[in-house]
Amino acid sequence: MIFLMRGTTCSGKDTFISKHFSPSAVFSSDQFREMLCGDIHEQKFNKFVFETMHKIIDFRLANRVSYTVYNATNLKMKDASPVIEIAKKHKTPVTIISIVPPELEELHRRNKQRFKETGFLIPDEVINKHYDRYFACLDSFLNEAKNNLLVKFIEIDQDYEVIREI
Repeated sequence: MIFLMRGTTCSGKDTFISKHFSPSAVFSSDQFREMLCGDIHEQKFNKFVFETMHKIIDFRLANRVSYTVYNATNLKMKDASPVIEIAKKHKTPVTIISIVPPELEELHRRNKQRFKETGFLIPDEVINKHYDRYFACLDSFLNEAKNNLLVKFIEIDQDYEVIREI
């Protein structure tokens, strides 16, 4: 089983994961950036970071590890597609867990709080772009779940309550 997280920056993906999954099953793009590049914010090696994550996920599925959590923003279907294709190859179910972002003001507040804790501030325009993209690309994820028997889509609110399931 693959659990594929989808949500904007500061939407609550990491908090949800920490409450529901074993850390050893979580493959986070931020953690891989830190592990491979020494800095979770380093974006110039993303191609290598994601290729490495995908190879490890492929290995886990080939060896029937019970579940894997793929943690990245996955706001566009093309971002999630490589993992869905790996799952198809191994005939492994995928559950997309999509967290509806809070209002933009709350995302910006959380970003400022994260800056106080980590020293890293995500530019406002990136948060705004993520917010818009979450909704603009939602239909492609819904269609994937409707058209692919291996894919289930669960949308949850900020209280982690299910608001839609396909």
